[in-house]
Amino acid sequence: SAVEQAHMQAVDEALEWIEDEAIYSRRRAGGVRKVKAEGLLIARFDHFDNRAADPNLHTHSAILNRVLAEGKWTTIDGTVLYKANVAASEKYNTRVADLVARKLGVTFAPRPDTPVGKQAVYEVEGIPVSLIEEFSRRSAIEARQEELAREYKNKYGKKPPKKVQYA
Repeated sequence: SAVEQAHMQAVDEALEWIEDEAIYSRRRAGGVRKVKAEGLLIARFDHFDNRAADPNLHTHSAILNRVLAEGKWTTIDGTVLYKANVAASEKYNTRVADLVARKLGVTFAPRPDTPVGKQAVYEVEGIPVSLIEEFSRRSAIEARQEELAREYKNKYGKKPPKKVQYA
């Protein structure tokens, strides 16, 4: 219950930040003038598990592409919203960790298996990496990515470029 409350509050705050800081529309030829918009409409879908039916609390937030700007209903400037994606995600991550730590008295620490030079992922301190991995789909995703890369190489005679790998 405490984790769910922290998650919902962090989602609310991240979406409020997006509305306040990243929702603009464009005006004039070529969209050269950015206009602050308001009235963000969001459909939220709360999920409590992942595709493998393992516990995985998360929320999908679909933003309707219509906002009010200068008294007119218009579309969102997606370039501004896209650039704010990582910042919004980090705002959520740090806020939910802060709220969970306050409500449950846990601490968060970088995963001990973080490769040198990589951005650390923070987990609840004291939970073994083996248990975290038990509820992770990472190994299945990596295996599938390797399979698709082999298929690409067999078909095109070269490794897939990063853009293709992400797709």
